[in-house]
Amino acid sequence: MATATVATATHPWKIAAIPGIGRPLKEKDLVLGSTTYNSLAPIEKQVRLQGSHTKYVKDVLDIIIIKHDMGDLFGVHSLHRHDAVPEMTIRLEATAPGIASMNWTRATPINDELLAQDKIHATFFKVQGNTLVPFEFAEGPSPLKDQDISPQLLIDVAKYLSENDLTDLIAIEV
Repeated sequence: MATATVATATHPWKIAAIPGIGRPLKEKDLVLGSTTYNSLAPIEKQVRLQGSHTKYVKDVLDIIIIKHDMGDLFGVHSLHRHDAVPEMTIRLEATAPGIASMNWTRATPINDELLAQDKIHATFFKVQGNTLVPFEFAEGPSPLKDQDISPQLLIDVAKYLSENDLTDLIAIEV
């Protein structure tokens, strides 16, 4: 896992090991992810970022790509949900059964098998309070595994989203 323990004078948050980035996912992370996912605006009611929020998207991408050179690992995504997932399930991207080279995202029960090392990884994060909450996941090991992730990247993006009241509009994507 990439290390993401941070505390700086320029940022009031103390972002400890972030689930899915700085430490392995635990059951409580998946349960919180499920609750967070269900609390998001439905896709049909989401704010369209390509309109009045284009400047903010560009600014966040500039932080990720230009300032920290992490555009190959991180991006931004419109924060929304599709259908709500049942309790104790997560949104998991997996290979579509019987269709080669196609993935789909479906509600998947939270169980011990999912928590096995490198079985799944977080793909979308929401800035929430003093941390990033993973709320969508995919099969397989994280592309962040063994990467040197700058803690300042996470601070800069979270700070920008918070200061511009964008934490309910823009997700961080892996």
